[in-house]
Amino acid sequence: MSDIDAQIEQVDGNIKRLEASENQLRMDIKAVEFEIEATKEDMGKQKRIRNRENAEFKQALKDDESAIQLLKHAITVLGKFYKKNKISMALLSRKEEPPESVPMYTYDPNKAPETSWSGSYKGKRSEHTGIFHIISMIIEDVQHEMTSLRKEEAEAQRVYEESMDSCREVLESQIATKTAQEEELAELAGRKFEGEKFKAEQEKEMASQQKLKGSLHTDCLWVKTHFKGRWEARKNEINGLVEAKGYLAGVEDGNEIAP
Repeated sequence: MSDIDAQIEQVDGNIKRLEASENQLRMDIKAVEFEIEATKEDMGKQKRIRNRENAEFKQALKDDESAIQLLKHAITVLGKFYKKNKISMALLSRKEEPPESVPMYTYDPNKAPETSWSGSYKGKRSEHTGIFHIISMIIEDVQHEMTSLRKEEAEAQRVYEESMDSCREVLESQIATKTAQEEELAELAGRKFEGEKFKAEQEKEMASQQKLKGSLHTDCLWVKTHFKGRWEARKNEINGLVEAKGYLAGVEDGNEIAP
């Protein structure tokens, strides 16, 4: 019973240590699960931002393309207008040179403004070259802007993909850690089950030994309570046998004592 009790105490201590390890592992798994969710949330956030940036890029590109088409249409319309009014188209390719001096503008409220409209357009024919040049410059600026937008979008996509690759590596590592912890938890649960099974068997054996002890105690108690009387009886029996032996020996020698 002492040996069984020592084994039960030992296995009970092992079970408690296994339970402590299980609790710690469950806490570690919870922490890893939180990290996994945080990583997934971060990846989702980056994806949403990237999609929004990409949509803004596409819209900006579309707006710039529309602006260029509109400016080109303006050039076409102006070209038709000047051609209709017999303005030399050779001037379209000439850039307007800035004047050496700009005359000061004066306003006379008593004088009506001069006009040059008489049946057809007769405006200053040198001014249209500046308009065409400005529109062309605007088109070039918009095209440069589109080029810059494409470069920025490509760089943003590259940074996004690198960040997502890094996040995926972290996520895979976190999932692998969780899997290993769950396997370890399952192993601890198996060892705990075996320990509890062994403990139950030992407790059953202890109950059997206690029952045997009770039986032995009853038997030994009977001996204890009846030992002295039985000892006296056995002593008297021995004395009687010794006397009987002596008597029988006298008869054989012819020395029988008369009663």
